[in-house]
Amino acid sequence: MSDPYGPPSDPGTQAGSGYGQAPGYGQPSGYGQPGSPPPHPGYGAPQPQPKNGMGVAALVTGIIGLIFGPIPFTFWIGAPLALAAIILGAVALSRVRKGVATNKGVSMSGLVLGILAALASIVGAILFFVLLNTGIEIAECINQNLGNPDAEAICLQQIQ
Repeated sequence: MSDPYGPPSDPGTQAGSGYGQAPGYGQPSGYGQPGSPPPHPGYGAPQPQPKNGMGVAALVTGIIGLIFGPIPFTFWIGAPLALAAIILGAVALSRVRKGVATNKGVSMSGLVLGILAALASIVGAILFFVLLNTGIEIAECINQNLGNPDAEAICLQQIQ
């Protein structure tokens, strides 16, 4: 039986004749030896990821502020959100100018929505105080006409 780890034998050839030695390729070239190609440049340090969180936060707070701003009884939620959106949008735009962030459109949208939310909150506050004043006038009128069964109708006509 033949040695499984020995040189392969071919029945058509004589023992000992093989393919011969592989031609030499010379000494393996290392870095810095003359005649060797320069080493492959690496990828370098990883680039920092853009910091786009402020622009996204400005956009989200601007949208929510714009939703709550014009509603008379929730303008007080919309106003601080509008202020936050304006501040976050301005900071995000300064980050875009410095090259730290890459979301100029989102940052600008957050800033604009913050300004619109602030205006909507002012409208909501005006509506709130108008409705509050109207309610107070109706309540005073009804108190003055307590004995009259048509007090509500009289008071509503006076307001209009």
